[in-house]
Amino acid sequence: MRKTVLAIAATVAMVSPAFAVWQVDDESDDQGFLFIASQVDETDTIEVQLICDEFREGALLFSVFTGIPLEKQKHSMPDAPIAVRFGNVAFDDLMAEVVDLDTERVLDVSESDHPEVRQIAHAIAKGKEMVVTYRDEQWVLAGDNASPSVGPILENCP
Repeated sequence: MRKTVLAIAATVAMVSPAFAVWQVDDESDDQGFLFIASQVDETDTIEVQLICDEFREGALLFSVFTGIPLEKQKHSMPDAPIAVRFGNVAFDDLMAEVVDLDTERVLDVSESDHPEVRQIAHAIAKGKEMVVTYRDEQWVLAGDNASPSVGPILENCP
């Protein structure tokens, strides 16, 4: 059920128009809390999400919806490194689990595997520009409205 909610939230986010600020969605229900802070990059190519889900036992999930259509993939991809940078602060070689949703490739980095995800959440909350690198691609995301959007995540997944 929870994965269905995440997939639906991801699909809604993909068909939504691009926005220049971080936003937070409270998808909590009687099964538990679920907060998703998200933003689309400057080129309207990718979406980054920071997820706090009660079923993850307080561990954050950092997801990158790459916009790479499934039909361009011949087989599923092995885990892949991504890098996340905020000015001079860099989180390199984060191994992302490659997840294929119905429409595109998603890169998931769990705090359970990489404690740096918590530091990334705090860096996002500072409202600085974020640069995400995957393979030969690099995307820039503004920091506007990051603090109030990431706040519920940090409060509910301390």
